[in-house]
Amino acid sequence: MFLLGVFVRAQAQQEGVETETFRSAFRYVLIGRESEIEQYVNRLPEDFLSLEVLMDDKTFNEKNLKTLSELLSRRYATAQSLNVYIYTSLDAIKTPEENDRSNLKGPVDNYFKFKRAEFTRNAFGNEWFQYWIPKSVDGKVVVLKGCYIKCK
Repeated sequence: MFLLGVFVRAQAQQEGVETETFRSAFRYVLIGRESEIEQYVNRLPEDFLSLEVLMDDKTFNEKNLKTLSELLSRRYATAQSLNVYIYTSLDAIKTPEENDRSNLKGPVDNYFKFKRAEFTRNAFGNEWFQYWIPKSVDGKVVVLKGCYIKCK
């Protein structure tokens, strides 16, 4: 069985097929998006997508945020506008039941105590993220494509 695996891997490499198991440089999960009801109530256009992401606190840095933004932008390329709220602690976000019982969707009251970021791709094709690290970075903007907000 081992020799068969080596043969298959060697043949795949000859054909230019990636054979190594992919492993991300950091861990993250998508934890939420606007429901159809929230889109209707908030009058959001169909091509607008809002997501929440939980990212491993230990790997939260500008380089990984840039990579994450690029991955999400590619994954959701058909959404004309994309807003991603990135949190590093479950204590910073509401549960679905808490969202159901609150007036506004969003983080809990003390979310600012944790590292966090927001990635945006707007209808003009501009992409940027802004991030906060308590007692260290206060809202640094990193432009990935185009300009911040709307170019003139």
